[in-house]
Amino acid sequence: MNANQTYIMFNTISVGIAYFMLGLSLWLAPVDLSTKGYWGMGVLLL
Repeated sequence: MNANQTYIMFNTISVGIAYFMLGLSLWLAPVDLSTKGYWGMGVLLL
């Protein structure tokens, strides 16, 4: 594996972890479902 592939893999894993944590915080937020849906649309537009 060359250096370029290593950077791509690291960035892909990092973005995946970030999206997972963002989704988890959205799931655990103490707000109404409609607010979670609104926030979720914002996440998808990122």
